[in-house]
Formats: sequence, C-alpha cells, structure tokens
Amino acid sequence: MVLESRSLMYCAVPKVATKTLLNAMLYMHVQDIIDNLDRNGTYIGADRAEWEKDTNITLFTNELRQKGIVIPKTEEPKSLAAFLRMYLKVLRFGNINGTYYSRSLNPWRLSFMFSFPYFRLRSLPNFSDIFSPSYTRAIFVRHPFERLASAYKERIATLKQDRIEPEPVYDKIREEICRSLPPKQRSCKGTIPSFEDFIEYILIDTNTSTGIAKMDYHWQPYSLICQVCKFKYNFIGKYEMLNDDFNSFRKIANLSDWNLEKRNGASGLSTYDYQKFYSTLPDDLICQLIRLYDQDFRLFNYRVDDYINRPTLLENCNQYENSSTVLLLDVKESFSIGPQHKQKIRWSSKTLNISSIWLNYYSQCQHLSEHLYKLFALALDSDEHWFNNKINQHRCALRSLYYPSLPQNQYRSSTPTDYGSFTILKQDSIQGF
Repeated sequence: MVLESRSLMYCAVPKVATKTLLNAMLYMHVQDIIDNLDRNGTYIGADRAEWEKDTNITLFTNELRQKGIVIPKTEEPKSLAAFLRMYLKVLRFGNINGTYYSRSLNPWRLSFMFSFPYFRLRSLPNFSDIFSPSYTRAIFVRHPFERLASAYKERIATLKQDRIEPEPVYDKIREEICRSLPPKQRSCKGTIPSFEDFIEYILIDTNTSTGIAKMDYHWQPYSLICQVCKFKYNFIGKYEMLNDDFNSFRKIANLSDWNLEKRNGASGLSTYDYQKFYSTLPDDLICQLIRLYDQDFRLFNYRVDDYINRPTLLENCNQYENSSTVLLLDVKESFSIGPQHKQKIRWSSKTLNISSIWLNYYSQCQHLSEHLYKLFALALDSDEHWFNNKINQHRCALRSLYYPSLPQNQYRSSTPTDYGSFTILKQDSIQGF
C-alpha cells in the first residue's frame, strides 16, 4: 500500500505486527483525506475527490459498531469530516473519546481500508515513482519459524468458539487437515490438529513455484509476498526489535502523534513458547521448511539454529538433496541498464564495445516504444502525441537474462508481473525468455 503524500510504500506481511502497522498507515491515510477535504479536494485529482464525496458514512459507522467500537446515537458523525476525525481517534486510541471501552480494531476486516482507490499500489499515476530515491519502501519481517508457529497458533490451533471474530476460512483448513489424517484420527471436530500435521499439510505441492504461489499468505514466504528482489526495500524493520524499528518508521513517515502504548494483536507468547513447537518435528519436515523459507532466512539474516537445536540437522538436510522434496532457488544471470542520466553503469572491460552496443540498442528500443505509444494513442481515438508528456521522464530498463539448464527438481521463479505499460521481448531459439 502507498501513501503518495509521504512518498511511502509499505508491504504488509501477515503475522508481523500488521494490525499495528496497518492501523498506523490507515491513520496517516485518513489524515491525508482530511487535508484533501480542507483543501476542497485540490490536492488530488477530481476523479479521486469523487470517491470522497460519495463515501457512505452510515455504512462505515455501522461497520465500526459491528467490530466492537462503541458509538452512541448521540455521537454519530453527521459529515464525512466528522466521521474521519472520529475515525482518527479510533485508530489512535481504540475508542471515540476515551469514555467508552472498545475492543482492538482489526484493520484487515474494515471495508473502509479498501474504499479509497489511492491507497493501493496499482492506483499510482506513475508506478515507477516508488523506485525513486525519495521514496521509502518499507517492510517488517520476522523469524520465519516464529511467524509460522504464530500463524498455526492463531489460525489453526484456536477453535471457532474461542475466536474474537469468525475465521471460517481457517476453520475449513483445520477440517481439511483432519480429513487428510488416517481414519482413526479424522474425527477432529472440536479438536486441534498437531503442529506436525499442520506442517505436513502446508508443505503439499511446495516443490513447485506454482504450489508456493497458491499458499495461504499467513505462511507463504514473505520474500514472495512482497517481491523483495523487485522492490529493493530501503527500510527493513524487524519484529524482534519492533519498538525501536517502529519508532524509526514513524520518524520517516512523519507520524509524530501516534499512541506508542497501543499495540494491536500481540499474542503474549515468548520465543521459548514458539521454539517448543519445533522440538519434536521430524528432521525431514524441518529440512523442507528450511528450503521453503530459504530466501526469508538469507535475505534478512535469520538463523535456523535460533529455533532448532540439532547439531546434525544441516548434515541430515543434505541427505535429502536427492529426494523429490528438494526445493532449490531460481537460477539466472542478468544485466540491465536504464536512462543514462539516472544511473551510473559499471561496464565490463572484458567485452569489446559493450557500452556502445548496449546504449545503441537501448536507444533503438526507446524509439520503438515511442512509436508504439503513438499507435496506442491512435487506437484510443486520441492525438498521436497524447502520451508524449507522460513518458518524457521514463525509467525504462533494458535487461538481458540468461537461464542456464537446471537439474531435476529445481524450479524457476514464479510468473513475473510487469509494472510498466508494456514489455518488448527479443527471444532466441531456446524456449523461455
């Protein structure tokens, strides 16, 4: 999600203080909307202002009531501005004025969070802006094994009658796990599958990138959820140092008036509590988990032995290298350049004339792109030069990719998502690109 006014992008990783962080993002978002209203919508485009005018105050007020926020009839907001100022108090303190007790607000369950179009990444007028040096691209991470155990504890090991809010999706997953057990163990209505049963269930089909892409986002690797290699996050907070890192995040986001005592969704479990989940887990399952979360471990400097105290474990994992469960990383080589005035390119001295070849090819691709834009404009019944002032500060990239042949059971990365207008591919006689 993106706050353009603060040049801030945040990728929410489930089970990593997302309730606290999303509430803070919502708080800043609502502040921006109030500022827009105070300026009569001049800060944003007319199409976005229309969304603000059409906001259903009664609907959102009733939704807050349904989520446990006490709002007496006498204090119902009569205007959008009044509703938003009340909403700021709810996000900051958990209630509308300090008089009425309310339970913790879960931002994932609020339709309001998704009601304004300019809170989402795809709504950016110029997507490439988030890659500029002035933008903060933030992510908060957590030890992969602790995050996984926390997801099990909250989503699977908490029964329907013990939940604050209904979780039908995870009640259904619990039943699916039970149905996968031997016949004598299938009657698990009202009981909880073991952590080992849960791990065996989530590891199904994770020997392919397609299977990993279909995983529930509460236990899907966050390196995939947030596409960390694409976005190159320049602010990385850690759950293990949340107080310090959240304070740094507040300063960067210019969020000075946040209630630091208010932290949503903390489970109360300690690291030792989570470590116990892994104490009896078989080596082969742990090895599969290490491979599944390999990028999460390596990219964010987490250690397996913080949770697994088995000196011979990695040696045992190597014994599974030839098994059908092995999960290795995407392998490729790449070289890319962008506009000359926006980057300093380090050219190889081993290849003759490489810089002139690449720059000439980049120039030709740029001319081709400009021609395609003219065709697009004409196809849309517009002047052929309509796109000119939209692309005169582009950050187009020219990339050369080499994918070597792979051994059996190794997989490529998941299907890419392009963030530009279009991609021009030059392929050779080998399949793929």
